[in-house]
Amino acid sequence: MGDRLMHARRVGAAVVAAITMVMVGAGCGDTKGKEVVYRDVAKVLDHSNTKLPAAGDPAPSLAGPHFEIRLAGRQIGTRSREFAFFMGDHAATGVAAEGFELALIRLGSSGIGTNPGQVICRVSAGATVLQVPTPSGSGFDTLFAMVVPVGAPLTLTVTDEGRAQSLDLRTGALGPDAAVEFQQSTAQPLSGSTTVTGTVTAFGQSRPYTIVLTPITVSRIIYDPAMHWAPAGRAWLRISMRFTSNSLYVDGQRIRMPFYLLQSLDLPTALVFTLPDGTRVPAMAGTYEQDPVFAPKEPLLHGSFEVPAGTRVGTVTVALGGTVTATPGGSGDGRPDRTQRVRYAPTPATVSVAVALPA
Repeated sequence: MGDRLMHARRVGAAVVAAITMVMVGAGCGDTKGKEVVYRDVAKVLDHSNTKLPAAGDPAPSLAGPHFEIRLAGRQIGTRSREFAFFMGDHAATGVAAEGFELALIRLGSSGIGTNPGQVICRVSAGATVLQVPTPSGSGFDTLFAMVVPVGAPLTLTVTDEGRAQSLDLRTGALGPDAAVEFQQSTAQPLSGSTTVTGTVTAFGQSRPYTIVLTPITVSRIIYDPAMHWAPAGRAWLRISMRFTSNSLYVDGQRIRMPFYLLQSLDLPTALVFTLPDGTRVPAMAGTYEQDPVFAPKEPLLHGSFEVPAGTRVGTVTVALGGTVTATPGGSGDGRPDRTQRVRYAPTPATVSVAVALPA
């Protein structure tokens, strides 16, 4: 009797195991559940913190004057339980209509320099266009769902300051309209310095002075907050230089060297960029900035040149010479202001700076 009972238990266990294997093999978890077919879907979703498969390492990205967007996650296929979940069919599996695919895309941002109010983001696939919020960083990502034709381009287009740039959300490739200057570094750090001497005359007296010119960096840009976008096919090459000098007093009045000297320079004459073919490009209007640490001893000069788009190499020359004048303000020493025109006479000197920006 005991042997028969034991045998019956073994047979029962084997039958249960066989039934379990059949159920698992049939895919009771997914394929036995409800299936929902989707075709016309283009929708921004609320679950912006949802994790999706990574789109690459590093993630493909697109940047402009007021935005930096990365492709933080991507899921594209003909079946997706996640897609159905976001559509409200929580226990179903989403299935794309014949000839279509289900796409879930998450866009993120570091938030650096991003101003969503100035940026318009649109995603297009075939004839479908969906405007999506601009991700602004700090966890405020953008998640959206679309049903797209199989293999059709899925493109993010971002318009900033009137110029559109694009990113292929399938491949992560930049579009031909992407501004290279925002997608990679186009800056070159500079080194070395040059000493320039001269005389300054004011209040009927003359004093010798010395200025040390130190190039800091040169870069190629195509957008400037004041000038906006560079003309089509053009760019701006911008060089920054520091001018250092000791404080100089003439007849008890402090002469702020070399800030007034820089202000009185004729930049198109003093600053020139020479292209490899010998073309000379005079500087545009420059800007001056007081160094926050050493002001006013070390003002910064930012000179700009309009050059052909993609320019990488050339030579910047700085020519100081001749007589320039400036009118300083108060003495800064507590004495009554005795404003007078100051005359600077730099010893003629030309400083050459080689430019070789990253490819």
